[in-house]
Amino acid sequence: EDPGLRRCRRDRCGQRAQAADGFGRCIGSQSSPKIMQIPPLSWVPGTIADYASLWYTLNRVVVLNSLRASEIGDLFYEKRSDVPKGFTAETESFVPIEKLALLLGEDPAVFRLSHRNSFPLWMRPFFYGVPGICLQCLQLGYHTDLFSLKLLEICPIHGCELRRTCHCGAPFNYRITRIDCVAAGGCRCGRMGLFTSETCRVPSISKSETKFLDPIAGLAAT
Repeated sequence: EDPGLRRCRRDRCGQRAQAADGFGRCIGSQSSPKIMQIPPLSWVPGTIADYASLWYTLNRVVVLNSLRASEIGDLFYEKRSDVPKGFTAETESFVPIEKLALLLGEDPAVFRLSHRNSFPLWMRPFFYGVPGICLQCLQLGYHTDLFSLKLLEICPIHGCELRRTCHCGAPFNYRITRIDCVAAGGCRCGRMGLFTSETCRVPSISKSETKFLDPIAGLAAT
């Protein structure tokens, strides 16, 4: 695991403890099923690249704010009992995009084509049920759900083969569980990271690179 990510979690945990005094209950307080005031999230607005996946963005949010699995749902739903069973970043019905954009200070438009259900109905059967990964894109702090298209086996940006599993053989999963939060930022085995402490905060991929995805994204307009 990247040492910077460990420091980020440690620093954020301290900030959340201080926030409890100023905001009443922290996110995910066991004393009440309702959200009180949510401490400001650690996030740099304007750092979601074109077509970046909702799954990847949520993983960044989890790491930057040292969130537990239950606290992710607390961000979006008034009561914990309202959080859909099997909470996953894959479907918009489980993650209210407008609320997420508001929390992060982002334009909701940046989540266009960020998950399978944001694509036209005719395209959805052509997606794998697991994320596809380009290792070179990960080095730049980037992932897109376009990599989950069954007809796409090569990254249009780097020309390398897309992976569906970690080096250990475990498949990536759209669901963000308690164990995933503990290992947020990479596979549970610790052999593959989704980003570094630097690219988690500010991805380094450029618009000139993501433009290679434009022709594929353009299919959604047909």
